[in-house]
Order: sequence, then structure tokens, then C-alpha cells
Amino acid sequence: MNSPNRNLAIVRAVRDQGATPTNVAKRFGISRQRVHQILNAYDAGGADAIAPKSRAPHTHPHAVPEALRNEIIDIR
Repeated sequence: MNSPNRNLAIVRAVRDQGATPTNVAKRFGISRQRVHQILNAYDAGGADAIAPKSRAPHTHPHAVPEALRNEIIDIR
């Protein structure tokens, strides 16, 4: 089960099925604290808040600037 579906299943298990966070944590192989983090995030922002976030960097510090790249292409 991928992360967005797993996180939503965790929320549903606790909220809809009445399972305890401890039992849900054991069932999904995560800590009880992580279950509470997922529940708190869901309460604060809904399903979008528990979707995985990109870990890609926001900038690429070693990237060649666009102007220089175009000059290199022109030279070739």
C-alpha cells in the first residue's frame, strides 16, 4: 500500500472503525506517535496534508545558468 492510501487507511481505521491508535500502529508497523502525527495533520489540512511531500530540492545550486547554456549550444 502506497503512502497516501496507507495514511488515509490509518485515519479511517481510527476515526471510522474506532480502532485505537496503539492497535493501528501495530497493524501498520509504525509508532503510536506517528499515528497521532498523521491524525493531527489530517485534522489540520485534510487528505492533502497527509499526502507525501516532494523531497526534491527547490533550487539546483550547481546548475548551469540558462544564458551560459545557450552560449555553449551556439558555440557547438
